[in-house]
Parts: sequence; C-alpha cells; structure tokens
Amino acid sequence: MYRFHPQWRRVGEIVRSGEIGKVQCVHTSFAFMQIDPGNIRNIVEVGGGSLYDIGCYAASCARFVIGAEPLRALCLVQRDRTFGTDTLATGILDFGGARATFTVGTQTHACQRVEVLGSAGNIVVHLPFNAWPDSPVRVTVTTAVGTRNIDTPPTDQYVVMVEAFSRAVREKRDVPTPARDAVDNMKVLDALFRSEHSGAWEPVS
Repeated sequence: MYRFHPQWRRVGEIVRSGEIGKVQCVHTSFAFMQIDPGNIRNIVEVGGGSLYDIGCYAASCARFVIGAEPLRALCLVQRDRTFGTDTLATGILDFGGARATFTVGTQTHACQRVEVLGSAGNIVVHLPFNAWPDSPVRVTVTTAVGTRNIDTPPTDQYVVMVEAFSRAVREKRDVPTPARDAVDNMKVLDALFRSEHSGAWEPVS
C-alpha cells in the first residue's frame, strides 16, 4: 500500500530525475514493541517475526527505489527464546552497483525511517510505511543546492490502493502491482532466512 502514497510517488520521481545522482544505498529502520504471545506476529508457525512482518517493506522499498532486483543477501538474526520468532534482523542486499541495508525489530522502541543516499544528494522519508490518513507527511531532500522539505497532504494510502485496483479491474487493465512483484520480494526474504542459518551471503534466486 505504501507505494500508492503520493510521497513515495514523489520519491520515485526525484530518484528517476537524477537529482540526487546515482543511488548508492537505501537504508531502512522499522520497528515496534509487541510481546503479546497471542499476537500473530509472535507465532512462528504462522509466519510471525520481524522479517516476514516488516522486513518485507525494507526489501520492497529498496527494490522500488533502486529499480532492480538484489543479487545476494546477508542477514544477522536474533530470536525470542520463548516465541522462536526473529525479533531483530539486520540485513544487507547487494544490487551490484548499489546496496540496501536495514534493521527491523518486533521488540524494539517504535520507529520507521528510510534514507536514500545518492552520489549527489539524499532523501529522507520520515514516515515511510504507516502514514496517518489524517495527517500530512514529510520527505526531506538534500543536494548541493540546499535542503528542502516536501510535505504531502493527508492521504489514506489504502483507499488509493483499492481505488487503483478497482479501476484496473473495471477497465480490464493490468493491476498496478503485479503478483510477480510479491514473488520477487519473497525471494529476497527467502535468501535472508537462508543467510541466517548459513552465516554467509546467499544468492537471491
């Protein structure tokens, strides 16, 4: 849903325009505190844990910004002794000419932030994923010219997503986000989990 928010469409436009130069790294921090044993995020058998729940966003936004698929992945994971879920995961995605780094956690003080580092500037998305539908959000862009803030009016990204899907169905067009994107994102998560166990770089394939 986050890709349908106007702030991310603007980020995409800025990156594609070349304003911040060549993208060199995308860094994502995303965490919250959740220790309820009955919460699905803490039940390993049904896919609980930080990588599945929010690591997917770190992988997705890096792929979106860089405009390519990573070649290999490395990940260090900490697991809850009771739940068995991954509660803290730090990873590196190697895109060849660029990389992405991230830390996600489910037993950490709540935070979320994405920073795009380029050869000529950087972009900070202050509230990248859980944007409030009734409050504006801000993206900060810094280049040699200076720093500016781009504020986006309140937007319900879920409504925008559903409306876009609905139009595609009614008009018999391709859906905005194809199923292939989910498959490709899942390949990244699979490689990260393999790296947890191997302790080494794992190919994304």
